[in-house]
Amino acid sequence: INAEYMGIFQMEAKKAKEMAALYKNCFGMQKIELHAHLNGCIRPSTLLELAEKKHLDLSGISDNFGKDLDRCFKTFAAIHKVSDSLAITERLTREMIEDFSKENVIYLEIRTTPKAFPQNGTTIEDY
Repeated sequence: INAEYMGIFQMEAKKAKEMAALYKNCFGMQKIELHAHLNGCIRPSTLLELAEKKHLDLSGISDNFGKDLDRCFKTFAAIHKVSDSLAITERLTREMIEDFSKENVIYLEIRTTPKAFPQNGTTIEDY
């Protein structure tokens, strides 16, 4: 390897170290989140688990959740089908808070639309 290539490798190594330091600093900073949608923050693993329990077919979206507009709409449709009870809404909320906490978010405003779940007697007021 000639000196020119060694110089390039050294510059790339320096950039990688700088990016790692920047990432560490940004990750460590306290953050606020002013507009996070509950259904948009569902864990893929939770969606897959709940869909399996309800025998929902996620083929066509589960391999690459929401990476294009069509999959995004299909993903949200699946989320709405699985989040059909107050207990599940509470779970999604708890998981969302846990996930944001891991990102060092100290203030979180969660957005959601109150819904009734008439199949199990939940009203909008209960939500």
